[in-house]
Amino acid sequence: ATPASARGPLLVSAPPPPTTARSDRLRPTPTRVRPPPPPATREVRFNVLPKNVEVLVDDQPIPGRFWHPGEPILVGPGPHRIELKNPSCFPETVRLPDGAVAIPGVIRLKWIEGRLNVITSPEGAEVVVRPEHGKEVPTRGGREVTIRIPPEQESPREVVRVSARADGYRSSEVVKVVVEASKLTTVRLDLARIAGGAE
Repeated sequence: ATPASARGPLLVSAPPPPTTARSDRLRPTPTRVRPPPPPATREVRFNVLPKNVEVLVDDQPIPGRFWHPGEPILVGPGPHRIELKNPSCFPETVRLPDGAVAIPGVIRLKWIEGRLNVITSPEGAEVVVRPEHGKEVPTRGGREVTIRIPPEQESPREVVRVSARADGYRSSEVVKVVVEASKLTTVRLDLARIAGGAE
């Protein structure tokens, strides 16, 4: 047998290094929070006269500010307050229930009254105002008269006939005037003096 010293050095394997758990294995996995889904919107259709209106939803103008007749508007969930405006009309507010997708019927805005001022020469002559729709109104030159525009009328204009008279002057011819809703219209009537006394 060969002596142990002659066999060469005895190789001894080093023990494996101690294993350590990775720190990231001990960390809890972060929970991803999903953003809430966007609120559902719905289209709402309606008819309005006059058609040229500004539309506000809950006091806020709709995107783009201008509404095109016949097109639906987009609203969020829940009930809403829809306001319709036109410079010649009184504003109109409509309540939209939760889930409603249409406003029934036709929303008709009421015209704002027009105003007429007949200036006369001589000043303060007797004036008669005769609206096409409405009662005759006696007044004096220089005083404003309110002219009602029928709400069922599609046009914001009312035809009015006016005439004037004064002692010592010839009565004027009847003059036709067009009065527009929410605006002031002024017309002047000059009376011719009668020679030699009153008419």
